[in-house]
Amino acid sequence: MDTTDETSLRQAALACEDCVGWLQHCEAECCTLFHFILTPRADIDYGTDVVHIHAFMSPDLARYYELHGAKLEGDFVIVPRAACVVTPDMLTVNLRCTALGDDLLCRLHPDGKPESCTGLTLETAEDEEYDLTPRCLFRHKLAAERER
Repeated sequence: MDTTDETSLRQAALACEDCVGWLQHCEAECCTLFHFILTPRADIDYGTDVVHIHAFMSPDLARYYELHGAKLEGDFVIVPRAACVVTPDMLTVNLRCTALGDDLLCRLHPDGKPESCTGLTLETAEDEEYDLTPRCLFRHKLAAERER
């Protein structure tokens, strides 16, 4: 993406009120994948067919992973190896949330969504509580705010 496109996206993000209004740009990216940060202490077993990722999680986060089709065993998230993309610092799991409709809207909205889906705000994004996907509204809002 060139800088003109990036600048346009940042301006559009400042004018956008919520994630539903941003779907044309992100295509519900956060509902189709999730990440695990890879550190030297990461406990991950890359099996032939599945990957076991040790993750301390709340019941809410466990529900989030299950909605994406991950299996849970104790503190391990188990995903198909074919759904994983590994980079030096991140494991991305490409699994679509089962609550995501063909129209890219959540069928659990507004009351049934996991807290991990509803807690993202500009303030929580600033605190780096969430791992923002590349096309996330809040990633562009933060970048625009920092340029001001």
